[in-house]
Amino acid sequence: ASHQSAAMTATRLPIIIPGIEVYLLPLDGTGRDAERRAVDTLAATVLGSAILHRPDGSPYVAADPSRAVSVSHGASVALLAVGSATPIGIDIESSLRHKQLARVARKFVAEADELSALSLLHLWTAKEAVYKAMGMPGLGLTAITVGASGHATAAGRRLKVAWQPCGTDALIALAAVQP
Repeated sequence: ASHQSAAMTATRLPIIIPGIEVYLLPLDGTGRDAERRAVDTLAATVLGSAILHRPDGSPYVAADPSRAVSVSHGASVALLAVGSATPIGIDIESSLRHKQLARVARKFVAEADELSALSLLHLWTAKEAVYKAMGMPGLGLTAITVGASGHATAAGRRLKVAWQPCGTDALIALAAVQP
């Protein structure tokens, strides 16, 4: 019964990047099991299929491995982003992590980042989403550059990035590799 009631509370978020749908489901509990249950529920509800993981950890749709998909969880919610074949990535982080981000900024802020126009939270979520979209294990976060206008580059590729607040204390970033 809780599986069905959880599925009924899944919310489709307003379009951030055209061609990509984003769904949110509040977690029913805490910890990895609650995150896994929420992602499984989103996948079954939205895709009618399970989400599996490749050896590198990247998710894919069991019924259609060519379909672009990305998941994230944090701030008591799970997110599922679904697109066409264009690689995508999604991330959510709590704004309460600001002090932690300030301590480790040198590990992810690149000289070319537009830090004067972006908060560390905007930069971090964007880089995490770009990292997922790129699908390149080992890609350093300082090798990803992010601009305030929603453009990013990584490994010679251009990406579109968009942000959306989630509740009062979290931020979602969505990234898509540009053709």
